[in-house]
Amino acid sequence: MKNNEVHYNVCCPRCGNTFTTRKGSPLWWKAKKRHEEHGYIDAYPLDPQKECGCIPEVCHPGYPYRLVGFNGWCEPFDVPFVSLGTALKVYLEMKRAGEDISLIVKRTQDGPPSRVEERLHELYGV
Repeated sequence: MKNNEVHYNVCCPRCGNTFTTRKGSPLWWKAKKRHEEHGYIDAYPLDPQKECGCIPEVCHPGYPYRLVGFNGWCEPFDVPFVSLGTALKVYLEMKRAGEDISLIVKRTQDGPPSRVEERLHELYGV
């Protein structure tokens, strides 16, 4: 079988969607290159957002506080909190452990920030 007759599979690691690429498509060329350079015969892993169109589900999007970052396997995480105290406690524990994370404070009220919010911004850039 000639190289241009080979069929390649691609899969999305987020949603699990697997399909065969159309010959000559950009994904076909990426899978072909990966196969030739590395000898992989498994399905080419798509970029979930760029190539598959997956949009990560946001758990409790209205919660005012979130911890975002990457775990030890370089997978992103996004943990919502209702309480600033709980979010800050977990944030500080993870920072002490050397994790690369951010605390996001979503202001839900108008007016100037509270003294606690101002102090958090001074100390941690939150």
